[in-house]
Amino acid sequence: RPLPPARRLPGLEVRFGPTGHPEWPDLSLALTGRGARLTNVSDGPLWLAGWSPSGTNAWLRVRDDGGAPLNLLPSGGQATLPLRGWERGVRVWYVREAGSGPSQLFRADWTPPDAGERVLN
Repeated sequence: RPLPPARRLPGLEVRFGPTGHPEWPDLSLALTGRGARLTNVSDGPLWLAGWSPSGTNAWLRVRDDGGAPLNLLPSGGQATLPLRGWERGVRVWYVREAGSGPSQLFRADWTPPDAGERVLN
């Protein structure tokens, strides 16, 4: 039985719908040896729709450290975005409340690793 619209989790439709950019970031990102560590720095939970490396036509589910899909990232919660090493950034689509819109888009870019040390821009 499908969830009613107000309880439906965000999915692929948010990537092609209108997106906003919050005045203050809801997420932070740190580069690690395993990829990028995403942290919810907002005052409430975030419903994660999907992510992709920048410059890549992809739609990936955010997953927890065990590999299970992660739909809700509580305040202070973390997730790892696996990267192959040559990516130059990530895009993460999310909403602050399930069933609300427009979705928010978090963007983070950095200099490529072949430039010496990776630096977040």
